[in-house]
Amino acid sequence: CLCNLLTRHFFLAFLSADTDHVYSMFRLFSSWLKTSMPQIHRHFEAIHLGPELYLLNWAFTMYAKILPLDTACLVWDNYMLEGELTIFKTALALLKMHKTQLLGCSFDQAIKLLLQPPEDLDPDVFLKTINNIVVPDRIAEAFASMERKYYAPKLEIGGTPNGKNGRSPARLRVPSSPASFQRNI
Repeated sequence: CLCNLLTRHFFLAFLSADTDHVYSMFRLFSSWLKTSMPQIHRHFEAIHLGPELYLLNWAFTMYAKILPLDTACLVWDNYMLEGELTIFKTALALLKMHKTQLLGCSFDQAIKLLLQPPEDLDPDVFLKTINNIVVPDRIAEAFASMERKYYAPKLEIGGTPNGKNGRSPARLRVPSSPASFQRNI
């Protein structure tokens, strides 16, 4: 599971320090937030609170710092079943649950609220909130396009023969990835 997490384009962007890709994801999330929760989006713009100030912390730790472990495990399961958009859906669910509080917050208050674990979080209600978030077609298409652009594994066969049969190992190369993510198959 960890290998699958780290070789997907979302986490690969963070690990390889691909700032263009990372900021493209933040813009995509911001666009989705604007569509699904325009009041929060307007308020965040007014107080100059961009998604990079909270989403990076949430996503990079797969919500382990912000959610109780049992709830974070549910998010991880969702991620493995449904893919990387779960990261954004989880963020939207957290913002939705804090909506009333966030609309009255200053920048400092909002950051403090967004970076501390929510009180009295019911895991079942939270999971239902995540699962009820609809992914607009344009967001799904943009995310898929981003995945194709940044994560297009290539199978290379060749090199020096090794082994008894004289065949060369195949190597799976993932663009923008550190050498440690290239695997022999």
